[in-house]
Amino acid sequence: MSFPGFVFLAALVPPPQEEQRPVFRVSTEAVQVDVFVGEDGRSVPGLGLADFELYDDRELRTIDSVTVAEVPLNVVLVLDTSESVAGETLARLQGAAGAFLDELSPGDRAALVTFSPRTSRL
Repeated sequence: MSFPGFVFLAALVPPPQEEQRPVFRVSTEAVQVDVFVGEDGRSVPGLGLADFELYDDRELRTIDSVTVAEVPLNVVLVLDTSESVAGETLARLQGAAGAFLDELSPGDRAALVTFSPRTSRL
């Protein structure tokens, strides 16, 4: 009879083991927090350490330093150039896009994507 042999073979198969998950522990001495403080689209000059508060889990944290840096922008303008915006509306969109691009700084980068029935990157 093959039944006892089946039980014997099943007994040789090891029981499934729980998956061991790796443990990752980390500690930190400092955390960098990037912020932009602006008014009317321009950065607010002259801010220092006393102008900022940082909370973590509702607990006030100590800020060690504030560094002001000009960071270049990377922007993508997406314009609808389909027939639904033809004429004056499209002219206003193009004018607004041009005005925006005129305000970019030398280190900034911009791309223009237009779409109608087709999408194209200019």
